[in-house]
Amino acid sequence: MGSSIQEMFNNIKRLLADDSFFYAMLIVLASVTSFGLGRWSVAEKSLLTEIVQPTPALVRNSVATTSLSQNKTSTTTPMVAPAVQAAPKYVGSRSGTKYHLLWCPGASQIKETNKIFFRSKDEAEKAGYAPASNCKGI
Repeated sequence: MGSSIQEMFNNIKRLLADDSFFYAMLIVLASVTSFGLGRWSVAEKSLLTEIVQPTPALVRNSVATTSLSQNKTSTTTPMVAPAVQAAPKYVGSRSGTKYHLLWCPGASQIKETNKIFFRSKDEAEKAGYAPASNCKGI
């Protein structure tokens, strides 16, 4: 048994001494590392973009829901172009009393169908919402 381990060690030693094997492994390692870093940077960038710049549908939805909550007697909801309106920064639940920043843990627990978006703290507070205590930065 001792000789088979010694033979295996010698085989590995010969492989590592071969320059072509060394360079092939170096190229494979560099490729895998650069691919992983590329994927990581794209995922991180898309997450940051989603937090900072919500989709136009999100902005249109927030305009419609906040307009409806402010004008309960009105039957028409004015639609404003997303480029004109400021992006929403806060979110609350239709059945809740607290508002959160979009990236706070409490915001991620609200179902998409129950979310109400606000562009400012004043807008949220006028609608009857109070700041969430577990959301730092409010």
